[in-house]
Amino acid sequence: MPYFTRRPYAETRAPDAAAAPPAESPDILALAREVMAAEAGRAGAAPLRIRRPLRPGERGRMLLDLALEPGEGPVTVTLSAGDMVGPGGRIPAGAVHISPASLTLRPGAPAEVEVAVSAPADAAPGRYAGTLSVTGGEEFTLPFEVELH
Repeated sequence: MPYFTRRPYAETRAPDAAAAPPAESPDILALAREVMAAEAGRAGAAPLRIRRPLRPGERGRMLLDLALEPGEGPVTVTLSAGDMVGPGGRIPAGAVHISPASLTLRPGAPAEVEVAVSAPADAAPGRYAGTLSVTGGEEFTLPFEVELH
């Protein structure tokens, strides 16, 4: 069964360090919760999230690695997203961009997947939640969220 891991926040920054804002301190509490959940066998129980809050009209992204358990054969998967629901309504699925949306996974070769959310200009502040669906081989969904300010 394929599984996701989230890339460190610093790796989602622009590659040009001179143009990028100063690095933010990692959210140690969130990282500790993720480690504890993984050790307790509950990895993935907490939603994935775009760490930096967005303002209406902005675009945020997160990088994920999708990998296979050792010993599995190649699997072709397709990823999609549904609408995100929040206190002020919805962010439509069309505003969630997944790249690549389809890929073939091979054992020992994690694949990078980018999930980007374009917040509508008229979106109300609050936390919006949705799911990423993965089909191919086994089917599963992953919760994810974004915070709008």
